Amino acid sequence: MASSLYTPLDAGTWQFRVLRLLPDLQGTKVQCELQLHTIIAPPRYIALSYCWGDEIDRRPAVLKGTEISITANLDEALQHLRATGVELVWVDALCINQNDLQERSLQVRFMKQIYSKADATYAWIGVAKMIGQSVVCSFYNKSLLAQYASQMVSWGACPQKKLSCSVFVEK
Repeated sequence: MASSLYTPLDAGTWQFRVLRLLPDLQGTKVQCELQLHTIIAPPRYIALSYCWGDEIDRRPAVLKGTEISITANLDEALQHLRATGVELVWVDALCINQNDLQERSLQVRFMKQIYSKADATYAWIGVAKMIGQSVVCSFYNKSLLAQYASQMVSWGACPQKKLSCSVFVEK
């Protein structure tokens, strides 16, 4: 993803980005913008946790007027959130400049605060193929998720089903 889409963050003020989902225009691809906020005075937002899914299965989306490519699983999650009226969401793949290793490292250290300050945290399991309904589960205990996020030291893969996922690796 082009680094030019990202305004540098001010680590001294605990800045982070939140994705603003633009309204659905009759089944259009996800369109969104990035907003800068501080973790000290965040807006009301939803945090999204999800399995990245198959890196080859990608869909177009529009970020700040530029077409980008996101995984199908992320597209499905964002489409569902947009359809249910969610406007502001934090999602690692788009809110963190994945091409900036220094920023990525710093934002991973902020994840405990990012998840704990969210109004709600959703785990996107994916589209239920058997019954054709979208499935979203809310974490029952945000502090438990924040505890795991504080222990995160690296990203890995989900060996069951051979999917590329964000996983917590304990120290």
